[in-house]
Amino acid sequence: MLGNSHSSHAPAGYYPLTGRIVGSCGRRYVGNYRKTNDTRYYRCGGSNNGKGKKTGCSDPHLTADDIEAAVWREVLTLLAEPEKLASLSGCSPQVCPGDIHKQRERVAHFENSLKDKEEAAARAAADLARVPDLDQAVKDAVMRQLAEDVRSARELLARGREVLAEQEEAALRAGDLSGLMLIVKGKPRDLALSEVGQVIDRLDITVKPLGEVRKRSGLKCRVTEWHARTGALVPSEVLESEWPAVEELMATYFRHRQFARGSVDIRTQVNGVLHRLRSGCLWDQLPERYGPWALAKDRENTWFTKGFWPVLVNHLNLRGGGTPVQREPLVPPFEITGRISSKAAKGDRTSSL
Repeated sequence: MLGNSHSSHAPAGYYPLTGRIVGSCGRRYVGNYRKTNDTRYYRCGGSNNGKGKKTGCSDPHLTADDIEAAVWREVLTLLAEPEKLASLSGCSPQVCPGDIHKQRERVAHFENSLKDKEEAAARAAADLARVPDLDQAVKDAVMRQLAEDVRSARELLARGREVLAEQEEAALRAGDLSGLMLIVKGKPRDLALSEVGQVIDRLDITVKPLGEVRKRSGLKCRVTEWHARTGALVPSEVLESEWPAVEELMATYFRHRQFARGSVDIRTQVNGVLHRLRSGCLWDQLPERYGPWALAKDRENTWFTKGFWPVLVNHLNLRGGGTPVQREPLVPPFEITGRISSKAAKGDRTSSL
């Protein structure tokens, strides 16, 4: 969990996925910021919220850069598939927005027809009133028929207006569709975060993490990131016969008595750090044979901060046998859904992306 003093509930910056990631508890994720290491991340609204409250939410924090990049890759895939994109708007480019001009003419015709029938009914009522000898039953039958004609004309007009509204909505959707598809022809990967947010908003993206994911702070391990960034291989574990040379190297960075020796064998903990980097396990998953994981984590941080870790890795890799760093995914498996709808829409179509 993030410390209360380091997080902000009104962070500077832009979070395009705020309110769009749905946690397992049903709450929505919100953007947040950790000042100590300048990290943007998303946390579920059902979590402790930085106030020490007890909740049942175990959803992980998500680093903003990673989840935003993963969602944007899915959006780009969608934008490259016109048929799938068109399904979100409820129409296809071949049939939408329809012949709006002709439908407007039909509506105008229905309006005129209704007006004519209403006027005809009013004139008939006046004319029948001036014929006192006409059987009342006949008068009633005539007025009922005229009233039915007026009712039918009103229904035709109402239906005509409904179809016109649907076609005008489809035109707006088709316009949005064309605009979104143009992004693919530009430089979608060079868009500013605010522009990415506009596309996500227009698609009304919803992100739902799948399966169980270990709860994590949302902060990246600096050592793991260094290995990933530089491509430095993770050495195999240090053998007892190899340890004197490592200990001598370590003594150039740390006081021998103060750091190189302690209650837990240093070689064991070096190997624990190497095991975590090679296996990708979380710190609290570190096997007990490597000693307390919290102590190993603290020592790894010290070794890296003092500049010793890259030197150690380079020394150990001279033996060969190094492997690429492994890490638990910062972004859990997820699915996204979206929809394209105009402001005038009475209902939205939703489709899995």
